[in-house]
Amino acid sequence: MNAALISRRKASILVLVIGIAYFLAASAGFYMIIHGGREARIDIWMNTEASLDGDNESKSADIRRWNVHPLCIASDEFAAAQQPRGVQFWDYIKQEAPGIFKYARLHNIFTSSAGDRRGEANAGGDVVQQHPNGTIFYNWTKVNDLYDNITSAGITPFVEIGFMPVLLSRISDPGNKPERRLPGNFTEWRNLIRAFLHHVGNRYGNETIKEWRFEVWNEPDAGSFWSDEDNDYMRLYNETASEIKTFSPELRVGGPAIANDYDFFERFLEFCSTNDVPLDFISFHAKGGHGGEIFPSHETLVGKVRKYVSIIKTFPEYDQRGDGTEYFLTEADPIVGSHKNKIERPEFAFRDTEYYPAWYVNTLVQLVQLQLELDASIHGMFSHNILFPWEVKTFHGTRGFLTPLFSATDTIETSIPGDMPLEPSTGVLGKPIFTGAQLVGKIPWNQSLLLETKVTGRCARFNMINALGFKILDGRILVLIAHQEEIQDARTTRIASVNIELDETPLSPVEVKEWRIDASDNNAFRIWENMGEPERLNPQQVADLQDVARLSSTSSTMVETEGRTLHLDITLEPYTTLLLECFP
Repeated sequence: MNAALISRRKASILVLVIGIAYFLAASAGFYMIIHGGREARIDIWMNTEASLDGDNESKSADIRRWNVHPLCIASDEFAAAQQPRGVQFWDYIKQEAPGIFKYARLHNIFTSSAGDRRGEANAGGDVVQQHPNGTIFYNWTKVNDLYDNITSAGITPFVEIGFMPVLLSRISDPGNKPERRLPGNFTEWRNLIRAFLHHVGNRYGNETIKEWRFEVWNEPDAGSFWSDEDNDYMRLYNETASEIKTFSPELRVGGPAIANDYDFFERFLEFCSTNDVPLDFISFHAKGGHGGEIFPSHETLVGKVRKYVSIIKTFPEYDQRGDGTEYFLTEADPIVGSHKNKIERPEFAFRDTEYYPAWYVNTLVQLVQLQLELDASIHGMFSHNILFPWEVKTFHGTRGFLTPLFSATDTIETSIPGDMPLEPSTGVLGKPIFTGAQLVGKIPWNQSLLLETKVTGRCARFNMINALGFKILDGRILVLIAHQEEIQDARTTRIASVNIELDETPLSPVEVKEWRIDASDNNAFRIWENMGEPERLNPQQVADLQDVARLSSTSSTMVETEGRTLHLDITLEPYTTLLLECFP
């Protein structure tokens, strides 16, 4: 064997060894990305940049004071909120979650009975109607029912103005999407807007509706909601906003509830700026995926919000100092596909489980971190979370926060009727995500000051453990923690070492309460699963499930401090949402 051949073989072996070493290193790196280590350290201390009662020039002052509303609700369809089961939703909110949700936003307020964008009959408020002689009149019956339910639940309407009534549309052909068009006559459109404002002002009070928000349309950059030109939407916005301000300069109007198109978004802001068009708030949407992903992505959702706010910041007139422009995230969901269920789309099964609240809180923490970084405050974060008429089975996997419960005597629809009149079920039940909303709702609005919070460790670098600390006006310290991997079959239990710097050394041990949601705690889905996933439930099963869906404390301990430092080692099972309530 000659020297050249030996040299080549040695070189080949060397390349093979390097390749194996590289593969092992890459595999180890991939493993660490997925598993991210098993420990994290959470340090919390008082900041000096904001106070609950003092002025602050920072545009992120509202988020620092928790003068924002991270819990708002929405529905893809007006009719879903008016179904007998939809009414059960509002009743459940009144009973189980009073004061938690600030705003409610629904599509199809003005949509005609002929159908909405998906073709369902009776999907909208059907406000504009016609006498036999051809004259137009307004019927507020359905709108009254909706807003009566919303306001009686202690929730403020976030009015999405749309879609175009067929009788006012420039297109009368039902097959040519009349609900997605300009009006044929802007005088008739402005008359409708004025009549609507007069009606809700008379019914709920002109002072009351100053707290409402009026958003012009939904996702005009998406073909499923707007079929005319971009400039046509700009005109519609201008006409609508101007009419609202003519009625009362104190009403707050905004838009464009953008879906994806950054260029459209920038052109809209430029249009309003150049033409001095009223714009009291700016709204945008962000999802963690578009329906084809295996799991939702924080990076995708938070990245979109970053881009929107970065664009807004190129317009100094939309500054947030003082009583400046509000920003609203009027749709924020893990993945597109609200009406799909886990039978049609098995990857949507996470929407029934403890994964969903952990994902939601993790996303919320990252959005708060983003607002602090960009010096901005997002005043509302909405989810399409009302009870869906498509949720025809218990824990059906839709995006709804609630699920129906059926007894032996209930009718269970196997398909949705054409006009969607679903009968009441034995009851409705909060999924783990609803219990998560109760948990976040324990952070008092406008009475909580964000503390400096630093999370370290490999799992923190990959956003598997995230946290926020708060000091409450009454002296309590709250710590919100999410333990969530984006993969849906994680099995890693981790430890969070929590260190809270108190204002002063307490004279006695500190009481610490835990409010925990995981596979074993405050989880109605896992209890139902352990029951054998019954399609029909007996009264005791219904009572047991509803009791579990009602957030309860999972532990209470007295903890000695080390000087001013309160130290806790917290075990976090996969997909844990946790609130620590400390009483120094």
